Amino acid sequence: LSKLILAPVGDAAAGLRDYLATNMYVPVEELDLETVLDLTKVPELKALDMQQRCFMALGTALRYEETAL
Repeated sequence: LSKLILAPVGDAAAGLRDYLATNMYVPVEELDLETVLDLTKVPELKALDMQQRCFMALGTALRYEETAL
């Protein structure tokens, strides 16, 4: 494990991020979706608080399941 990446948690869970960073031997980062997704058509998602609110919906939308009929 080279680093721990947390979902966008915002200021509400900053204590968790700080606690993990203090007690783990690997760097702890908060994911910025702009580093893995092209957000040019949705500039609202550049704000970390909006990423936090939409994180589960984005993950669900990106999920792919092959269905056998």
